[in-house]
Order: sequence, then C-alpha cells, then structure tokens
Amino acid sequence: MRESPSLASTAGFSLMEVMVAMLILSLTALTLAPLMLRASKTARGGEAMLYEQAVLSTEVGRWNALPWDSLSAGTTCLTSSASPMPHTRCTTVTSINSKQYRVMVRVTPSDTARLKPDTVTFDRTYTSTYNPLNTP
Repeated sequence: MRESPSLASTAGFSLMEVMVAMLILSLTALTLAPLMLRASKTARGGEAMLYEQAVLSTEVGRWNALPWDSLSAGTTCLTSSASPMPHTRCTTVTSINSKQYRVMVRVTPSDTARLKPDTVTFDRTYTSTYNPLNTP
C-alpha cells in the first residue's frame, strides 16, 4: 500500500530547512564570539591579579613569622622569572624605634600592561615573651 503524497512530503527535513537552521546557528555564534573573547580576557586578568595577591600575601606572612631578632633595617629585592607570574619583589624594613619596625613589601609584575605594582605596609612591634605557663 502506498502512502499519500501529502504524508510523504512532510516526513523529513528538507535541504532548505537544514540550511536555514545552520544560518541561524552561525549568526548566533558570530554574535556571541566577541562576548566570549571579552570574558576570556577578563578571566585571565583576574587570574593574574590572584597570583599577584598570592605572592604578596606569602611574603607578608613570611615577614610576620620571622623572629624579632632576625629583623634588620634595609632593602632586599628578588626577581622571579618563573611562571605563572614573573615579578620583582622588594622588601624594605625601616626601624621606627627600638621596639618597632615598619615593613613594606612591593610586588612589581613583569607584565605591567595587565597588572600594576602592589604594595603592603605593616608594622612589627616587639612584645615581651611572657609565658603564663612558666609561673613559679
């Protein structure tokens, strides 16, 4: 038994319908491409900023953990060319008085087009080493 002509012509997609669908899909992709490119650049900038903050935070933590006796006034700089963030890290320790030092940490990324140098300043104060467990 043969199908009627009206059912046979609507059974699948025609070439024209497939071409129109591909045209709509390609126009949508072309419209979203600049948005995806901008989102990618923003994400890379955020990642670079995260690495810079991690380097800065690590250095501040290191200087906070140093014993008081090992602090001395002066400036030290270290250049790192390692990936993911090549940078120069300079630390300046200034003696304010006999019981206080001011520490300034400055991280300057090699890629200054994307990132700006960042600085943190904090004070280290000498405290007595009183231990309440050693009372007579």
